[in-house]
Order: sequence, then C-alpha cells, then structure tokens
Amino acid sequence: MNKKLVERFTAVLLMISGLLWAGDLPAKSIRIYVSVNGSDSNNGSTAGSAMQTIQAAIDKAQSLSLDKQDAVTILLQQGVYYISKPIVISKSLPGGASLTITSEGGEVRISGFRRIERNKIKTGGQYWEIDVSGESSFVSQLKVNERIAPQSVYPDNDWLYFKGVTQKLLKQRKNVNLLSDSAVQTLSVDDNVTKPLKGQYSNLAEIQILNKWHFIRRPVNNVSNAQLSVVGQEMVPYSPWKTGTRYQIVNSTMGMSAGRWMYDKVAHKIYYKPAPDETAGSTAFYIPVTDELLLVRGSGANSLVSNVYISNVTFEGAGFDVSDKGLQPQQAASTYGAAIEVGYARNIQFLNCAFTAISENVLWLNECVYNSLIDGCYFNEFGMGAIRIGEPKPNGNGVKLPVTAFNTVSDCIIQNGGKLNAAGAGIAVFQSHDNKIINNEVSDLYYTGVTVGWTWGKGKSYATGNLIAGNIIHHIGKGVLDDLGGIYMLGNSSGTVIRDNIIHHIYSYDYGGWGIYLDQGSANIKVTGNLVVNTKSGGYFQSILSDNIEVANNIFANADINQLQLAVVTAPVPDTFLSFHDNIIVRKTGKWFYGSWGAKIILFNNNTFYSDARAPEDNSVYVKRYSSPEYRSKFIKVPDLSIFDKDNYVMADISQMMGVLNIKRSFAAGTKDNKWSGKTNSRNGSYYSRFNERMRKTTLFRENQVGL
Repeated sequence: MNKKLVERFTAVLLMISGLLWAGDLPAKSIRIYVSVNGSDSNNGSTAGSAMQTIQAAIDKAQSLSLDKQDAVTILLQQGVYYISKPIVISKSLPGGASLTITSEGGEVRISGFRRIERNKIKTGGQYWEIDVSGESSFVSQLKVNERIAPQSVYPDNDWLYFKGVTQKLLKQRKNVNLLSDSAVQTLSVDDNVTKPLKGQYSNLAEIQILNKWHFIRRPVNNVSNAQLSVVGQEMVPYSPWKTGTRYQIVNSTMGMSAGRWMYDKVAHKIYYKPAPDETAGSTAFYIPVTDELLLVRGSGANSLVSNVYISNVTFEGAGFDVSDKGLQPQQAASTYGAAIEVGYARNIQFLNCAFTAISENVLWLNECVYNSLIDGCYFNEFGMGAIRIGEPKPNGNGVKLPVTAFNTVSDCIIQNGGKLNAAGAGIAVFQSHDNKIINNEVSDLYYTGVTVGWTWGKGKSYATGNLIAGNIIHHIGKGVLDDLGGIYMLGNSSGTVIRDNIIHHIYSYDYGGWGIYLDQGSANIKVTGNLVVNTKSGGYFQSILSDNIEVANNIFANADINQLQLAVVTAPVPDTFLSFHDNIIVRKTGKWFYGSWGAKIILFNNNTFYSDARAPEDNSVYVKRYSSPEYRSKFIKVPDLSIFDKDNYVMADISQMMGVLNIKRSFAAGTKDNKWSGKTNSRNGSYYSRFNERMRKTTLFRENQVGL
C-alpha cells in the first residue's frame, strides 16, 4: 500500500477516534453551595465560600459553560431561606445539563413568611394589635410560632342559614352565555347576626357561602336590620343561593375564640385573640409577603426548561389576596393559581419535598409540561388544592399545544386542604393525557380527592390515557360540600384506568357523596379492583351521556343511601353504555340500586350482593330482575357485616372484610415508606406500611375551615 495513503488513512482514524473520545468525555459535576449566612459576592465553590440566595446560585449555574452530560448541584445548607418574591428558573442550563437543588443534609425551608418585629405588636387587653403596614397588601394567613392560626369565623363548627335572597344586576350581561360581573345580593338573616356586625369593624366582615360544590366568599357591603348585602359576580343559574343556603361570617370579632384573628385591610392591622398561656415574650408572628414561591417556566413550546430536580426542601408561606373580589364559585378552585408553577417544561422533578402553609393551590404543572415527576412529597395545610396538571380549559378550548402529558404523581401524602377555599381538590388533572396518579394517600379535604377531566358532555377532551391506581383516598367531603367523589371523572377519557384504589369515608353535606363518581360524558373508562367503603350517597355513581364503561372486580360497601347509582336515562344511548360484572356489593342500610339500572344498555352479570340482619328489605324491581338466573348474580344474607362499620381501619380489618366475604384477595394500595411516613394528621404509625392504625373520626370543620 502507498505510504502516503497509509498515513492519510491513519490520520483519518485518529481524527475519528478523537471525535468519539471527545463525545465520551467524563461529565463535569459542579457544586454550588448556598448558606443563609453566605454572601452572593462569594463564588459558592465550597461550603466556606457559600452564596446567600438560591436565585443567585441559579443565575451562576446558568452562566457556566456546560454540556448535556454535565450536572450542576446547588447544595443548600441547613436553615430558613426567606424570600419576598418567587425564585425563577426561566431556561435550561447551557447544553441541556441537569440542575439539582437539594439540601446538603439538614432541614431546609424556602419561606415566603416574614416575622413581624416586636415593636409592631401591642399586647394587653382582649386583642393584641399587630401592625403589618408596609409588609403585605393583604393578609391571608397568620403563623403564630410554628402554628398556623385560623382566621375568625362565626359560628365556629356550625352553619347559619339564609332566610331569603334577592339579586339585582348592577351591570347587564355582555351576552347570554356570560354572567354579569357586578350584582348586588341582599341576604335576609337572623337579627342576632346583624346586630353585632353594626359595631366595630363592620366594614371588614366577610361572608362565606357553601352551596352545592361551590364555595363563595365576599366582603359584606352593607348591614341593616336582619339583612346583609354583598356585591360581586351574578349568581350562577344552576346553583343560586336561596332560603336555607348555608353561610358563615368571617373576619369579625363575633364569637372570636382564642388563637384566632381578623385583619383590618384599611388600617393594615391584625387583631389576634391570645390564648391564656400566650405571652408577648414567647410569641412570634409571621405573615406571607409573596403569593408565589417558585416559577419554572420556559418561553414557549419550542423553548422548554428541562432537567431540573428539586429534592429534600420544604416550601412554606405563600399568601393570596382575597380582598375586594373575594372567592368566586369555581369547581375544584380551577381558575386560581398556585404557589409553585411549572410551564413550558420537560423532566422537572420534585422529590421528597414538603409543602405547607400555602394559601392558594400548591403545585401546578400548567401548560406544555411533559415527563415530569412529583414523588414522595408531603402536602399539608393548604388553602385550596394540592396538585394540578394541565389547563382547566372546558372542552379543550384554547388549550396550549402540545398538551401537557406523561407526568407522574407517586407516593405522596396529601392532607388537610381547602382551608381558604373548600372547593380545592387533592389532585386535579385537567386537559392532560397519559399521566400516572399512583400510590398516593389523599385525605381530609372538603371537595374531591382525585379529579380527572375538564369536559362536560361529548365535547373535545384531552384527558385520556390516564392511570389512577393504588391510591388511598379517605375522609373526603366531611359533610361540607355536595356533588363530590373520592375519585371524580369528567368527559371522554379513552384508555383511562381506575384500579386498585382504597376509598373510604366520603361524605357530602346533602347529596352526592360518592366513592367513584363518573360525571357527564365520562367515556371509555375501566374501573377495576377498587375497594370503596363507607360513603354517603353510593360507592359508585355514573351520570348522563356516559359511554363504554367497564366496572369489574370491585367491592362497594356500606353506603348510607344507595349502594349503586345511575342517572335516570330518558333518551336512547349506545348499547355499550355500561358493563357491570364480577363485583361485590355490601349493604347495611339504604337501597341496592338507584336510577336506570333496568335499561337494556347495561350488561350486568356475575355480581354478588351481601347483607346482614340489620339491612332493611329491598324488594325493588331491580333486585327481582337481577335475581333471575340469566344474570348469574346472587343476593346473600350473612350473619354479621359489622367489620365494615369502623371509622378506623387497619390492615387486619381489611383482611377480615375479605374473610367475611369468603374471597381471597389482598390490597397493597398506599405509598412506600418515605421520609414523611407517619406525618399523616399526627397519627401514630404509617399508612404506608399498609394500613397501620391512624384513621380518626372527623367532625364538621375539624381543622377549621378558614384562615389556614
């Protein structure tokens, strides 16, 4: 071979190998240290030269020269990082490198709270006066030492009822489909309510109204003899206030109990009623000074923020301005924002984080968010809902494309929400597809545990292919709102599966406390392997316009009113409307069926119905129908089904339930053990080692509805 040719060939090989070697260069691992005692003039390269703010560390990371395989870790030293505006991540690191923000080892809190200086606090007398002028434009929550103090509410743990309601529009509707944004409602009430309100602070009182699935809060505009008036949005026609509608008075001194407070938005002062053992020297007060804590948001669908991992951090103290407009009637608090928001992003992960004392919704994967993960996190004491995925655009109108998809929420604990707006949901998936909601515990909420879909009827829906599996959902509703479910579905959900969930203690105020609730237009859904126990209105409910639903191998037990409920169907619907087979239903009271269970559109077979001597006779036409051999179903009397009655369950109880029903089955729903195990409502033990004792009987507004 020609010598020059060999040399050229060798040179080419060396060049190629060099390029390959360059592509396999070891990844750079860069650490940036942050400390509450650091300085942003430091370079952050060592613990001894730590920066002071998280935002400065992020900005430094984004200024580095990086490749895709590189990793930058911002290490937060133990402490509380107070912020007055949200931390912002608006772009990926150079080259697509990953960014991790995590604790170096000790407890780390990112806090929107600010401590009120002692010279602004006047003690003595019935109420302490706290001057918050210059701190925040509105106060939605008050932290007293390490406790979130509830705002004043009258009556505490009870309701008042309207004696009558009239309405006058101050502005006419812009069109027939839009409500007027200005109307005055005159509310007839008991005279013993208006008399105290005519005194001091009468111009500061607010009213919160609970009506069906809506929670409304308005400033009181005028007080007269046995009448209150409020100004705001026109009442929605399908849920008007009327005689008997419930309400409470908020933010007044009426019946204020120790440990509560009210806010004077004119003088910018808080009036706090101390407990007998509280002293000025041992009491610290904090208020949130920002509504948002973290924004991870790219500039568009073609400019996503990617590869951001946040772990072992607690987020706390975000406010919300309720002031002039109050809270409007919105299902699932859908139109409100969140303290932590992600948009136009991919592969964003929250791992083993905690979120507490958030006035609005907590964490929102908003538009165009993909392949992201919320795992092992703890959500407690929040004002509305906990986790939201996708955009709440009815019928998909105006949703950003490509639609948010392929996200996972797993092994999280979500509890004690709806403190400011009872309509918040634990996990809400709006217009978003192919998400996994798996192995979470969701509890102690006033509306719904998990809600999926945002399309009514047969309209366009992007909420398809979602999986809701292995979750424990309990103590939902708590006798506060109506028309709710442990799991609530809405619209066409092709490919969606609801399986292996344990749902119990779902109680509405009046109607509609269902375990699994398939609302208008729910379609193409499989419901299988779920255990639903102790509901008010029914273990299973399916509304109108539903199609191609399979309900199989579930256990529905101990509903107060009806075990199984369908909407009354009057119009022709497809023959694939419902396949209901191989289920077990247990009854101690109420009826077996309600609704159009006799329709030809139902494929019904191989179901078993158990009751004991306590259950009243039910000789309905549906019982007679499904007792016939062609349906291969059985109605069986057994000696004792009291095991299903408990307010609290342990794993042994679940096993005993299966034994009484003579079926061999185990349930493994619930999260894995993680750093938050045992946190649930301060109960002993961990739900996540499979049903240790920790359920507790709830009472009306047990954690106090307003003021977090």
